[in-house]
Amino acid sequence: MKIKYIYLSGIILTLIYIWLNFKVMVQEEVKAITDNCYGYLNIDKIHLHKCLYEFKDKYNSLDIGLEVYYLNPLLILSHSGPTRNSYFNDLASLEVGDIIEVKYPNINKYKIINIYRKNKTDKLKLKNDLILVTCDLIDRSKQIVVEAIKI
Repeated sequence: MKIKYIYLSGIILTLIYIWLNFKVMVQEEVKAITDNCYGYLNIDKIHLHKCLYEFKDKYNSLDIGLEVYYLNPLLILSHSGPTRNSYFNDLASLEVGDIIEVKYPNINKYKIINIYRKNKTDKLKLKNDLILVTCDLIDRSKQIVVEAIKI
């Protein structure tokens, strides 16, 4: 009976050790990502405030969260859905006239002038100062596009 408790205690201690090491690794990764922050995207209406990274930085990636895909106009992409790096889930709740703040590298405010859905296969028109794009949560063959102009 004692051997079972010793064995079970060893397993529990091993799991705690693994969990603590994993937690430290995640905290170190979060610190590294935050330290590389070049700017930010802030949309108060949907409580979004996320780091943006320099165009060629390894953290400027959809795998991390937001990706600055094009610089002129500024095109920012992110996922929608249940994953931890899906930051544009609420993009569809924005409205024309809402304000977006971006620091990349300078702070600029933008006013939304158009929101629409397009087929993923259709070409994106780069005609305004800021464009945000994500997959549509309802129809995965479409994308939600938010266009804004600098104010």
